[in-house]
Amino acid sequence: MNPLQRINHFAHYFPRHYYLIWGGTFINRLGTFVLPFFSIYLVRVYGFAPLQVGHIVAAYGLGSTLSGPIGGWLTDRYGRRPCMLSSLILGAILLLTLKEAHTYHSIMLNMGLYGLFGEMYRPASNAAIVDIVLPHQRTAAFDALYWAVNLGFAIGTLTGGVVTEYSFAPIFWINAVALLSFALIIGLFLPETKPKFKKEDPAPAGPGESEAPTPERPKFFLAAIVQKKSAALRYFLAPYRDSTFMWFMLATLFTTTLFFQGVTAFPITLNGFDIIGRRYGQLIAINGILITTLQPLIAAKTKSVKISQMIIIGFALNAIGFCLLAFATRYATFAMAVVLWTLGEICWIPRSNAALAYLAPAHLRGNYMGVNFVVWGMASVAAPLLGTALLQHYGRVVLWLSGAGIGMLAAVIVAAIKRRMDQRCSAE
Repeated sequence: MNPLQRINHFAHYFPRHYYLIWGGTFINRLGTFVLPFFSIYLVRVYGFAPLQVGHIVAAYGLGSTLSGPIGGWLTDRYGRRPCMLSSLILGAILLLTLKEAHTYHSIMLNMGLYGLFGEMYRPASNAAIVDIVLPHQRTAAFDALYWAVNLGFAIGTLTGGVVTEYSFAPIFWINAVALLSFALIIGLFLPETKPKFKKEDPAPAGPGESEAPTPERPKFFLAAIVQKKSAALRYFLAPYRDSTFMWFMLATLFTTTLFFQGVTAFPITLNGFDIIGRRYGQLIAINGILITTLQPLIAAKTKSVKISQMIIIGFALNAIGFCLLAFATRYATFAMAVVLWTLGEICWIPRSNAALAYLAPAHLRGNYMGVNFVVWGMASVAAPLLGTALLQHYGRVVLWLSGAGIGMLAAVIVAAIKRRMDQRCSAE
């Protein structure tokens, strides 16, 4: 197909409500100026040491960790739409209060709150996509969403690099407007997508489970309370009893801990080589530009490749790219490192989202997505703490070589559970 045919195919392939989330996500990422430039902002404006920067960014990660299970529970309990709306609006407010925070502790507090409330929309957004699209469209849906995220990121970082050469203040306003624009799209046009299950019907069985009969209503008040609490406990523990899912989450934790160095230790490393402002924006924009141009092609050419295999390849390329940073001293070498880990991203992130869609039972999607965001949140806490500590005390060679090691370990873990993942990801 020529480019126009591809655009026409994409515009009519998914249910129409999917495009609302796709468009809102693109606008949101187009204005995501704060996080990519925040580490340099803290070093340049306030003169914080790498470890102090790590503590502040880790506060954001801690908030993100808590946003996963809370957002997942709210998504399953009250629906996708209210969770997304409240999170996006609160996130915009907290970015503006962050702009007015000028002390170490006030910045840390604001970042923690932003991580908690500003990221709570993500489990709801992913769950809504799984609700909206057909099972055979899931991989393509997350591929297309990932493309939108990175198109917005590429344009946003190029623009942000130019803006930060003059002032850091506008990046907070632009980011807040982007969040509110996404909220406006959801509020005006997106209906609730949460599947409706009758209370008297048993919930659909998960993978490897049998349909359980509807339990009898307890005759005594105390028994009813015990049964209700027992059901809530089973709900929250369900993902943790899924061994395939939990091994996959462990591998994800290792890779994302390395991945998040790209917004913490990586910009601080570049700052040591005086790569800032426009040059820094151009360098990290390579990531978004490559994904925007190559991801649709790679997705089309690898449709027949199993999800697990693409994740293994992606994890390995991600590790190799970050490993190169241990020896980079020139702009071109740093650029090559970005190219390598970007190719890894193209392979593993969309396929990881698709794998989650297959691994999660329909009635537990919010819960499973919440656990996944807990893992990403844990990585966003561990990455700045470990990365900046290693960078400050042992130097960049130790940091990037150890990071590459855990990245390769993640690939080995997925290879070990490949057969079980393939069985569940092939069911539609």
